Amino acid sequence: MKKHMSEECFRRPFTCKYCTYSATYGEVTLHYVECVKYPVGCPNRCHEECDIPRGEVSRHLTECPLQVVPCPFKEQGCGEECMRNKLSQHLEDKVHEHLSLVTSQFGAVSSQLGAVSSQFGVVVKKMQSLEQENAELKERVTRSECQLRESISEVLKKMESLEQENAELKERVTRSECQLRESISEVLKKKTEVPKLCCESDVPQMTLKS
Repeated sequence: MKKHMSEECFRRPFTCKYCTYSATYGEVTLHYVECVKYPVGCPNRCHEECDIPRGEVSRHLTECPLQVVPCPFKEQGCGEECMRNKLSQHLEDKVHEHLSLVTSQFGAVSSQLGAVSSQFGVVVKKMQSLEQENAELKERVTRSECQLRESISEVLKKMESLEQENAELKERVTRSECQLRESISEVLKKKTEVPKLCCESDVPQMTLKS
């Protein structure tokens, strides 16, 4: 039983040999499948006894001599791939082909640059035309603003003149109303005086008759 508990039982405490993970023996055994420090061989088998921590395989492949890599002139059109340790030989064997691809790409780039330069010239002319149009619009807006200010000034002067004229008219109307009231008052006063005079003139006559 003691041997079973210490060496055979799948539930006995156990620690991963390659990292600090601790659990039961059965769980650690399953952990080995994903442990980043578990030693594995190179996928390209660059060395028969090469043990690489699982987490470092990707980095190893960036320098593995047997890793298949594309030609450095892939973007120029070379579609060949070879193992990293054969790449130097490929570059020596395909010097003329690569030079032809670079020359062809340079010609294409030159044509594109010519087209871009032509388009740039059109854009520059358009920009100059827009700048001139913008300057003309600014000048027109400035003139319009000056004319508007002058018009507003004239309107304000006219309003001021009308207000003054209106005040004078009101004053004249007020004076006219006063004069009219005075005239009416005088007329009414004279109207009351006339019958009184008539009555006074009749009194002596009546006395004489008696």
